[in-house]
Amino acid sequence: MEKKTNILDSEWVQLLLEARKAGLTVEEVRQFLKSSEKSSESHPLVRSHSIKPF
Repeated sequence: MEKKTNILDSEWVQLLLEARKAGLTVEEVRQFLKSSEKSSESHPLVRSHSIKPF
């Protein structure tokens, strides 16, 4: 039997931990991601190199 290994992106883990710390529920995060996905289809994400999150 093959062992399945899950590798998590550390930035996503940190983001979700911060969301939990802020009091957001799993469902609220899920809804936000779904709504962001829909809005990004009509409005492409514009990234700014001047924004540094930390």
